[in-house]
This record gives sequence, structure tokens and C-alpha cells, in this order.
Amino acid sequence: WYQRRVRALLAIEAPGENTIHELFLSVEIVQQAFHALYAWKGQSQQLYDRAAKKDLTWTDREEIRRMLGDQITIAMETVLPEVDAEGRFQVLPVATNLIESLLKLYLDTIDKTIEKEALQAEFERKRDALIQPFVELKLHNIAFSLGEQFRHFTLLVALCEETKDTARLRENA
Repeated sequence: WYQRRVRALLAIEAPGENTIHELFLSVEIVQQAFHALYAWKGQSQQLYDRAAKKDLTWTDREEIRRMLGDQITIAMETVLPEVDAEGRFQVLPVATNLIESLLKLYLDTIDKTIEKEALQAEFERKRDALIQPFVELKLHNIAFSLGEQFRHFTLLVALCEETKDTARLRENA
């Protein structure tokens, strides 16, 4: 039901304010669910680790990563261009949290999979594609934060050069 509803909303040629609001709520629900998952995982790390050592967990599945990627696309490409400054203030943290969740899923899965190199390469492509829009929007603080958290050193050097932040450049060297 959820995916059908989101697809129907995305199919609307000239989405109105209500459509954009509903799309944002759908993205926010997914973000809150993953935030709760990571909070639980942090509190129950030993239990989670025992289960994860035996098998890939449901969060390691490609479908989950694809769904999160779709939600990020909706937030960044459909909702963000349609909202005012106050709306951006609401959308950007949700999009950033979804990006963090997706990249964490990649990192968690890379260690457990047989195809480490392929998944590592996919992670690096996704990491670049997900952080780059913040650079283009001149949202350097978000780009710096994600770049540092997910060790995207090439991007960090470019950001330091673009913003003339030599102190941060030395810090990351």
C-alpha cells in the first residue's frame, strides 16, 4: 500500500502543496523508523551482534538499501525544490538522517558479505552521489559532516579548498 501511494503521488505532473507534504511525511516516517532501529541496535548491541554473525539481517538486504535510496531521492529531488526556507529546514535533517542510515547499512553489510569489493565500490559511488548535492547547494556544513563521518577524503579536500578552510584541511590530512 505504502509504495503504491508514493508512486501515485510521484506520478502527479504538477504536485500541489498537499502532495509535497504527503511525500515529505512518507519520507519522514521511514527516517524515524530507521532512527529507532539504530537507537535499539545501540542499546541491544550484543543481542544484535549475535544474530548478525550468523546471517545477514533484514537490514542487510539490497531491497532495504534501494527503498532508502528511493526515499532520499523523493526528499532531495521532489520535495526539497518545492518547499520554502522553513520547509527546507524540515526536509534537510530528514534527508541527512536517511543518507546516514543508508551509508551505515552499506558499512554494516560490507563486513558480512562475500562480495566485499563490489559492495565497497557501490558504497563509494553512493556516498559520492549522496553527499555531492549538499556541496552543489552550498550546504557545506552538512557535506563536511557526512564526508567526515563516512571518510570521503577526496570530497573533504575539495570542500576545504572550495571554502578556503585550511585549518580543517590540515586536520583531515
